[in-house]
Amino acid sequence: MFREKGVVEGESLEIKHSSGGWVSPDVWAHESLYEEVSGHKVMIWHAPREPNDELQLNFVWPEAGTYKVKINKVLTKEGGKFQIYLNEELGEMLDFSSGEVENATEKQKLGTVQLKPGPQQLRLQWAGEKGEGGEMRLDYLKFAKID
Repeated sequence: MFREKGVVEGESLEIKHSSGGWVSPDVWAHESLYEEVSGHKVMIWHAPREPNDELQLNFVWPEAGTYKVKINKVLTKEGGKFQIYLNEELGEMLDFSSGEVENATEKQKLGTVQLKPGPQQLRLQWAGEKGEGGEMRLDYLKFAKID
């Protein structure tokens, strides 16, 4: 089984709050993606697609420092646009849409954050337009320490 090292797996994230829709940390990726999806599972959220819909997730981080952050996303035809915040930093736009391709993965740089040891909050906010996709599939977050 493919397992990326040094990451926070989507399926290990704790669900703290969802404004609606359907969310689960226990969803298998399509088998065609098993060489690209760490642990073969993802965090999935089908957002209700209303302004300000959000999902709040938590995880525990062990070491203080400044980190470059990347995300591995699973793209689908139903994928939507989401704003991502880590401890209210970053604010990057994520697009989970695959266009005409059924399933694909994409790594995206999110920027740099300062972390302290302990609980961390990840917040995703639906940022699409009416009629656009509302699905988000998060494989993992990768942190590279830079200090």
